[in-house]
Amino acid sequence: MAMLRGEITKFGRTEEWVHAVGKTVVVQHRGQTIGAGVVDRDNRFEIELPSGIRGELEITVAAQGAAPSLVDAEGDDLEVTVIYNPGGAYY
Repeated sequence: MAMLRGEITKFGRTEEWVHAVGKTVVVQHRGQTIGAGVVDRDNRFEIELPSGIRGELEITVAAQGAAPSLVDAEGDDLEVTVIYNPGGAYY
């Protein structure tokens, strides 16, 4: 099994009450959900991926302003940073 580890980085607003802690992170491959996890207090998440997964993965955070992020998997562990705009700043 490979691991997908990541960090959520906020773009725009800096208020402490706006955060992704506790939000669900979902990983899809070819339209199928292959894993999910939860953002911890350090704005990090960790998701176990099926063995031998290869190709494009779509990572989605269930938070307002979070667009899907894409990453290519080669069957190994992955480390990603997901940036989201929690609203109020339209760039």
